[in-house]
Amino acid sequence: MAIVAITTASRATQEAAIDRALASIFSAYIATATLCLLFVTAVSICLAYKFGAPDFGSGAWLMSLFVVVWAVWYAARMWDVPEQFANTPTYSNQAPTQAK
Repeated sequence: MAIVAITTASRATQEAAIDRALASIFSAYIATATLCLLFVTAVSICLAYKFGAPDFGSGAWLMSLFVVVWAVWYAARMWDVPEQFANTPTYSNQAPTQAK
């Protein structure tokens, strides 16, 4: 009976760790989605203003530069996998092994 209790406690601890990991991934996803929506809203407002005032930000280079800088920053930021998730099946570069 004691072995079953230890195994159950160990499993509960592992499930709690998995829940925390999933919660942090979900939080990062929500934060990134919110920032992307705010960015798109800001760009939309700038473009809408530009329709009414064509002299605003004269030249396509300004908006293009802004978009390219943001895309490079975003790609560089997403390239870094947090250490705690580096060996998970999502980010690992090793093929999963089949249990026998």
